[in-house]
Amino acid sequence: MSTVSEPAPAGSGQRAARPLTGAQAVAAVIAGQERPVVYGMPGGYTMHIYDALFALRDRVDTRLVRQESVATVMAEAIYNEGLLWHREHSDIAEADWEEV
Repeated sequence: MSTVSEPAPAGSGQRAARPLTGAQAVAAVIAGQERPVVYGMPGGYTMHIYDALFALRDRVDTRLVRQESVATVMAEAIYNEGLLWHREHSDIAEADWEEV
């Protein structure tokens, strides 16, 4: 399991390790991609992921949208162009397009 260092009690001279949260793990995987871009709409359960992405803002570009389906369209368009550019992408939303 991955861990993050966190300050130990004063005077101990050591750092305690705590496990990554699920959101931190997702953000770390996204940040590990080559020039990652995330399209989405923060809120609900995805807010934790966006909080974790904020800490990695120097490595991950985020594009916020007003409608969840727009994030999917944007990510798909970049993916199709990314086949030429070799650029990774992600979209984050509570629910992507629903089947009608």
